[in-house]
Amino acid sequence: MIFDGLYEVEGSRGVKRIEIPKVADDFLPKNGYGLLAIKKYLPKVVSIHRENAQKEQFLYDYYLGQQDILKKQRLYQKDAINNNRICENHALRQVDFKTGFITSEQREYTAKEGIENNSELKNDLTFLNRYFADVNFFGKDKTLKEWIYIAGVGCTDVRPRTDIVSIDENGNAKFKTASDGYDIRYEAPFEFNVVSPIDNFVVYSSGRNKEPLFCVSMVEVEKHPDDAKDTSTEIEYQIETKYAIIRVKSNKNFRNYGEPAVLIEKKTNFIIPIVEHSANNARLGVIEKNKSLFDAINTLVSATTDMVVDNANVILVFKNTDIDSETIQDMKSAGAIIIKDTNTGRNVVSADLDTIKVQIDYAGLNTFYEQRLSQAYDIVGVPLASGQVTSGGDTGQARLLGGGWSNATTISTNETNTMRMSDYEVLRQILYLCKLYKDCPLNLITASQIDIKYKLNSNDNFLVKAQGIANLYNVNMPKDVILKASGLVSDVGAVSNSWEEYDQRIKQSAQQPAQTEETQITEEE
Repeated sequence: MIFDGLYEVEGSRGVKRIEIPKVADDFLPKNGYGLLAIKKYLPKVVSIHRENAQKEQFLYDYYLGQQDILKKQRLYQKDAINNNRICENHALRQVDFKTGFITSEQREYTAKEGIENNSELKNDLTFLNRYFADVNFFGKDKTLKEWIYIAGVGCTDVRPRTDIVSIDENGNAKFKTASDGYDIRYEAPFEFNVVSPIDNFVVYSSGRNKEPLFCVSMVEVEKHPDDAKDTSTEIEYQIETKYAIIRVKSNKNFRNYGEPAVLIEKKTNFIIPIVEHSANNARLGVIEKNKSLFDAINTLVSATTDMVVDNANVILVFKNTDIDSETIQDMKSAGAIIIKDTNTGRNVVSADLDTIKVQIDYAGLNTFYEQRLSQAYDIVGVPLASGQVTSGGDTGQARLLGGGWSNATTISTNETNTMRMSDYEVLRQILYLCKLYKDCPLNLITASQIDIKYKLNSNDNFLVKAQGIANLYNVNMPKDVILKASGLVSDVGAVSNSWEEYDQRIKQSAQQPAQTEETQITEEE
């Protein structure tokens, strides 16, 4: 982590989008690759990102259990010995559930309706899925979704593979082939990685289109790598536009930029490799939405535990007797208390012992706890495990509604609609890089011809859906319309075509015996 220091989340503001008053044309080669613009706005950009990065690190630590309750102190010094700090890590449970809910079943990349029968495009999708497996695309996507739900934003990095290019004796680039140990039919010609949004970010234009201008990766490097004793470091900003890679250095306080922006490399692939992903336009994660409720729950549980212990240690009230603390402790250890009457000389005053207990309304506290917990889970669309899951009925759908599953599906579907925009941007990058290699078999299909489909909760109420499909089929409803209405499958086009082909085979096989019987009757006549 580049940034250090404490950070407190104040309200729900999300991760700020970094924008500057420039457009993509300002970074063209004819305009000096944008070196002057980068030098001018880099201090402002870094300042905004520093605030974002501190928030992201704070939220990530919160997810791991470093929560505000760990700083809890009791008001009076005498109570310090009984200071319970209980962290119910609902942040981790909610993030893990939402991540699993949309990634436990791999989303599908399928051909859009109307082109699903094109064999060449279907071959391209076959190679795309091979490449996804080669780069562990969906495994890394799980990490991306965790970042989105923890911090509000996640980052992917797509680049051409450099290890499959060799330089011949004439200095010309040559792509490796199967004889060189690289088979492009099964191995991806690109790299796909998920990188931390704490040290990587994208800068956008403040113009109407809000187009991405460049991405920045912050790396800590040695000041004097050749000096065996000097361990001092500095920050290197590796900035990448569509047309160039640029380097700027500064000290660890992000000031005193040591050199002007230096052009390191003119690019031959015209993409900005880092893409930022989020689940909503505000770039709010689960934790920032619910932090105040999480803190309230932890405080309530910890304070209630304090009260339970305090109430178990009852206060003893001695009346009309002289006794010191040491004697009291000795009697407690022995398990019995003996008190003596006081003789004033004139009469004897009877000694007495009372206790003081604090009555705690545990039922009221539990109701308050359940209300806060239910709100926290409803806000972000996570079902809450509870015995009270019905909503007035006893049908399967009522239980789904009462348990929060319908709410979870609705909210996650809305979130994936936003995620799909950045998913398509990554897909365009991948297809672009594949087409740079002349021998790549993934060379025809475009991103606009592909449907990206998340698979959410597709098997609930399976019997009811199957009955509905049968009823609609019996009234000759088109098969693609039936499948869309049921929500049982994600690739409606492919399944409806397979269904139609199977129907035709069944009808043909049913007609063949009748035709054979007619032929036999004709021959007998």
